[in-house]
Amino acid sequence: MKRVPPLDCPPEGPIAALIPAALPRPRPEPAPVGDLPPTVPADADAAVFAIARLNPSGQISIRGVLPAVGWTAGDRIVFTVQHGCIVVAAAEHRGRTLSAGGLLVLPVSARRMCAIPARSQVLVAALPEAGLLLVHPIAAIARHLARRHGQIVRSRDGRPA
Repeated sequence: MKRVPPLDCPPEGPIAALIPAALPRPRPEPAPVGDLPPTVPADADAAVFAIARLNPSGQISIRGVLPAVGWTAGDRIVFTVQHGCIVVAAAEHRGRTLSAGGLLVLPVSARRMCAIPARSQVLVAALPEAGLLLVHPIAAIARHLARRHGQIVRSRDGRPA
């Protein structure tokens, strides 16, 4: 049986005495950006990057980088492995067909050659001028950045980089 409140009872709501007032918080200072150029020239044909995670079937989403290379659903693509990364290029008559959903199935053999395990992250670089997608294992990117970060730390400590 449902209980009905009396007609002279106010509607239910939060009790103001039990809800603390919000405390003012200072805004943090923006982080310094270092020596990066303030803008990229409009005519620069730079690479477009995205981080993707392999699903259990070996698929990654490349929707964010497809416009950079100008590929659409139905285009044919081929895979090669060079320098520890998977290279995806457009093909005329052979290869796989690009799906409509922006998902790219990376071949098992290529994933094994590049040491890309299931459910791992990859860095996808679209190179518009070359018309290529490069799929880098995130572990390789982390190793490269660790070396670079070591150089930066050593140079700040006064040691030779």
